[in-house]
Amino acid sequence: MEDDALLEFGSIGEYAALRYHTQRLSESIPEELMETIMTMMLSENPYHHMFGYRIIQNITDRHYNRLEFENPRGVNYNIRVAKYSARDRQYYKKHRLNIYRILIAGLKHHYNRKINLENMYTYLAITCVEIPCSYVASSIVSFAMAMQEFVLQAHLTNMVACHHVHSIVMALMSLVCYVHKAEVFYNYVALIMERRSEWAPHLNPPIKVVYSYAQHHILWNKPDLFFEDWEARYGLWKCFRTVSKKTNKIYYTKPGKVAI
Repeated sequence: MEDDALLEFGSIGEYAALRYHTQRLSESIPEELMETIMTMMLSENPYHHMFGYRIIQNITDRHYNRLEFENPRGVNYNIRVAKYSARDRQYYKKHRLNIYRILIAGLKHHYNRKINLENMYTYLAITCVEIPCSYVASSIVSFAMAMQEFVLQAHLTNMVACHHVHSIVMALMSLVCYVHKAEVFYNYVALIMERRSEWAPHLNPPIKVVYSYAQHHILWNKPDLFFEDWEARYGLWKCFRTVSKKTNKIYYTKPGKVAI
């Protein structure tokens, strides 16, 4: 199919998804539809990939937050967070491994395409606020850490694309802190953000097309400027252990394992 025709059909599908009324995710998205969307999200074709993400964004976005997540940001959210639903959590848990596989494949195929990266971020951000629970928060942080690891280990030559990925990682970490009021985790995220602001502002949101560098800016992968897995796990553990004492609804069995 020619690109023009693909864009036209993709736009129709995106609009249809926008008009689609979703209540519980588990009851509103047929398995056949989900499989088709995931096939698009897994595609090496950038247009298939983009429209797959846009369609699932529109279907999942029940509280109309999508415009707030079009571009990665670190602060100043104006969003509505959904109420927790055990059924939605179970639905997400069912598809989590496929989502992880699709995300990593998409990163490998499209890391150098700004619009595709932004659509991946938008979907993860919408998911974070539509299914606000410890399991989803932990998986979002896991996805973000995998994105960071991919860029750090792949020895990519496109520096601007690497900056984009690191900005998305920061935006996702900040969003998890905001949604779950994770004070200890926020302190850690804020520390990394402050270090970057001084020495590597290109690693923080927002995403830019062109970056300018000062003489003192660090352009190599200095460890202090990136997230450490154990610090992220500890921040989440402190957050949800505290919540469990207050609500008895969300609790941690042990670091690294979430139970609801």
